[in-house]
Amino acid sequence: MHISIYKRMSLALMGVAPKKCPNSSMHVNWRRQTHSKNANLIDVDRQSFLNKKTDRGECEMSNIGKWENAEPGVTRKIMEPGAALMMMEVHFEAGAEGYEHAHPHEQMSYCLKGRVEFTIDGEKTVIAAGETIVIPSGARHGAKALEPSALLDCFTPVREDLVRR
Repeated sequence: MHISIYKRMSLALMGVAPKKCPNSSMHVNWRRQTHSKNANLIDVDRQSFLNKKTDRGECEMSNIGKWENAEPGVTRKIMEPGAALMMMEVHFEAGAEGYEHAHPHEQMSYCLKGRVEFTIDGEKTVIAAGETIVIPSGARHGAKALEPSALLDCFTPVREDLVRR
């Protein structure tokens, strides 16, 4: 499916030059229109338009609503974020760990299933299905699944370091 002529005109006026993403099966159609005044407009297929270039130069697609590997034995799906709030569902295999880290965002985690041991600033706490834990802004924290588990993590403000739009 191709984007509208109006969108293509906007892209052409902005000087957007689509690129093939070498690490992806998605690509840009470099087809030129052969009709009269539209001869220099670039046709871009919808999925390829979502490709982005990172600071490291590789192409990426939006990760919103898609399952992705976070760490060994840990997968996550980031939900559509709001203006200052985001959620993601995180699944852990038994024994899998979310490595210790810190961020300026306040976090609340709700345990959907299983049992997870959190370490927050050196203090260990175990939560089970139906329980929550709050992680203050800037606190060093990590998590280890004591059995197959799932969490719903909420962050404020949005973790722009995780979200690829």
